Amino acid sequence: MITKSKILMLLAVFFFCVKSNAQTCTATGAQINSELQVVKNIKTDFGAVGNGISDDHQAFVNAASFINSQNGNVKLIIPDGIYIVGKQTANLNNTATNTHTVYEGEVVMNLQNANNVSIIGSSNSIIIFKDNLHFGTFDINTGLAPSDINLYNPFCSPPIPNGCVGIMPTNSSCTTGVNACISYKYTGTIGNFLLIQDSYSVEIKNLEINCNSKNYILGGNWGDGESPFELKNSYAIQISDTKNVTLFNLKLHHSGTDNLSIGCNKYQDNNINFPETHNILIENVMSEYSGRNCFSWVGGKDICVVNSTFNHAARASIKTKPGYGMDIEPEINGNGLGICMNGYFLNSSFKNNNGLGFTTGYSFDSPIEGLRSSGYTYNHYFKNCTIIGAYNAAIHNFIDRTTFDNCKFYGGVLEKGSVIDAQHKPTKYINSLFSDCYNGALMHFIGYNMGMEYAYKAIIDGCTFKKYRPLFPNLYAGQPILSRVDETLYSCSNSTYNPIIKNTLFSYFPQPLVNQNVLSLNTRNVTFLNNQFFKDPSPAILLPFVLGCSQNQGNVDLGNGLQEFSLTGGINDCSTLLICQDNLFISEDETVTQDHQTSNYIISDAKLIINNQNSSYKAANYVQLNAGFEATVSGTAQLEMTISDCTLPPAVSFMLQQRNDVSDKEIYQNLNKDVNIFPNPFNDVLKVQIEKACKNLRYYEIINLSGQVIYRQVLNLNAMSKFNVAPNILPGSYFIKLYFKDEIISRKILKL
Repeated sequence: MITKSKILMLLAVFFFCVKSNAQTCTATGAQINSELQVVKNIKTDFGAVGNGISDDHQAFVNAASFINSQNGNVKLIIPDGIYIVGKQTANLNNTATNTHTVYEGEVVMNLQNANNVSIIGSSNSIIIFKDNLHFGTFDINTGLAPSDINLYNPFCSPPIPNGCVGIMPTNSSCTTGVNACISYKYTGTIGNFLLIQDSYSVEIKNLEINCNSKNYILGGNWGDGESPFELKNSYAIQISDTKNVTLFNLKLHHSGTDNLSIGCNKYQDNNINFPETHNILIENVMSEYSGRNCFSWVGGKDICVVNSTFNHAARASIKTKPGYGMDIEPEINGNGLGICMNGYFLNSSFKNNNGLGFTTGYSFDSPIEGLRSSGYTYNHYFKNCTIIGAYNAAIHNFIDRTTFDNCKFYGGVLEKGSVIDAQHKPTKYINSLFSDCYNGALMHFIGYNMGMEYAYKAIIDGCTFKKYRPLFPNLYAGQPILSRVDETLYSCSNSTYNPIIKNTLFSYFPQPLVNQNVLSLNTRNVTFLNNQFFKDPSPAILLPFVLGCSQNQGNVDLGNGLQEFSLTGGINDCSTLLICQDNLFISEDETVTQDHQTSNYIISDAKLIINNQNSSYKAANYVQLNAGFEATVSGTAQLEMTISDCTLPPAVSFMLQQRNDVSDKEIYQNLNKDVNIFPNPFNDVLKVQIEKACKNLRYYEIINLSGQVIYRQVLNLNAMSKFNVAPNILPGSYFIKLYFKDEIISRKILKL
């Protein structure tokens, strides 16, 4: 549990880090005045049920309407429960328009001019969009998906004439061609869960928002990518023109487009330095399996992200490009204004996204004309962050005035941060790790650990490069650092242009082949100062100090790279470098043996099919099985689930041997799940009896009065209606929670 004192401690860490590195977290988040707030409850005041079966959509719509009618000053409580939301209007028989599309999704909570607002959930407050919502493009008469998935796709080839996309036709060329007059009327959108506009001092805490894209009815394509649906109004949370916002302890996943979007359309007095969107604090937010980006920051300033994750973008059923973990890319408004500035990212991760881990986009003030965009972006600072490029490069950085401090990059980094004058500080990589191996697997191959194209004056200081992938027999593939630019722009006598690499260690595992560059092309002028190199001692391998400028000094050739591991008795191979990950959200179906382990938690809604071989989930804190989880285990296979400290290899504390033949599509509307728990109080054994045998009981927890889970047991999904609980817990009061597929039942118990 994160307490107020821990939050203050984290803020103290911010300012300490900033003071020593001339960088600060400038966001404090919502400034709530609780004395002015009216307290409302989504169940008792607006009629929500929260049992995982009833449709609670209108309750949330009514709650938002009430908040707007009061101009805010409301604290909305969302108790434990599973709340089903989502509403689409079908405009069929050629009644669809660009405004009212063929399937028109409704925003669940639309907050406008709402100030001093708190929306507070509990430890198990879960929002789930209903099954079978339509997303993509559809025939406006029948409502069916087109036989040609790109028939209504404005992004496909041939290009659509100007004036034909998204609006009524404005020129005669719209009347011809296969894709003529493509418009929004062919689309089906989901509707955001939460849209916040023109507001201030808003806090959202302790919620899980599952947009349920795994169970959409997908139509034709709209956008670019594999199964793309780049449609707006399909976000978990979207914020614009709003200041003083706190997002805390949220789980956002499986949105149609982006899990989280923050933008800005309004600027005070049309001044680029004063966007209406500012002072946003994002803490302990898990953003996973978005259809496009996990987090799109397209406008605003002073945004701090702490202890958050942005993973697996475009890795579920929807794979829309770009599929980034995070995209910092300013969009301009009608007055040509757009800025993303003062971003601070601490202890956060960007892992295993279909596109890049993240990109910093282009900035209008780039000195390189080809790297300019319509907006400005700069002054970003990343501290203790982890970026993993399993399916694509780790990052592309296109701007200067960005610092990466003590970060870990697994996979390729493309550095295009450019600076050619004293006003723009260069990109810096400080005390960071670059490797092409993560947790026993080689990352997506782009040919190098870092590519420095147009990287004027970039600084790499105190870093470590480790390369495990064998080199290829050509000059351009396999270097830790590769620089490909027009060498005529550089001069060793002009330090304005030349990147500096200093106090850095380079290692190869295994040793490089002959005739390979250790660092970069010999046409590139780079200054190398006080670096160390492990390499095979072959004269055919070009040494780094013959590749750069003549003022290179202090570099040390450490000889054969194998010597670095002589004390450990062998060479490290990538497949042996296993680690305990922080946390995992598993949503991709698995049909082969998988062993997952973390030092924190595992959340899964995947379908597992394993035969004759074991698979395991191991987590130090908890394993959470979300709606959609299904395991089919046959033969001699076992699904092993462990709640214990992370060790290598994984330990086993209990097992499941099961065959789950119950479809997750079924709705248990008529099951009587009355529960009898006795004796209560109890001494040693607590008996649980369910009125009827219940195949959709997933697991149970025992929770102390502080909300901490102290015992968790996953049950055989075909369990009988009786079982015993014999936890080794101290005497006292607790809660036992039974997690069914479609609801949670909680009872208070007393151990004598």
